[in-house]
Amino acid sequence: MTQSNNFLAIENEKIQFAPNNFHETKFTFELPLFNPNIKYNILLQKDLVKTEEAKKELLKYELKNANETAYYQYIQSLEVVNIYEDYGELLNVLLGFNRRLVANDLTLKDVIYSA
Repeated sequence: MTQSNNFLAIENEKIQFAPNNFHETKFTFELPLFNPNIKYNILLQKDLVKTEEAKKELLKYELKNANETAYYQYIQSLEVVNIYEDYGELLNVLLGFNRRLVANDLTLKDVIYSA
């Protein structure tokens, strides 16, 4: 550049900057100082848990209600069967009574048919 020989001549050097088996490992840890989304996410998760618990309680209530309803209907059907059996016996007694009335000529035969 200066077109002068005032500078010393340096021989070329071969220097290896990194060894042949060089390995560099870096760890990076990040921690947010303040992230408002975390707060809202926690609140949202808590609300979701409460919602799921409410659904669970509702299903338990509905199952209990369905069981009770089915049980009461079963008991009612047993009572209806008993009533029909008792009613059948009563009709047989009434039919026998009406036949005796007809046999003694106290009523007409239509009483038997109506029974």
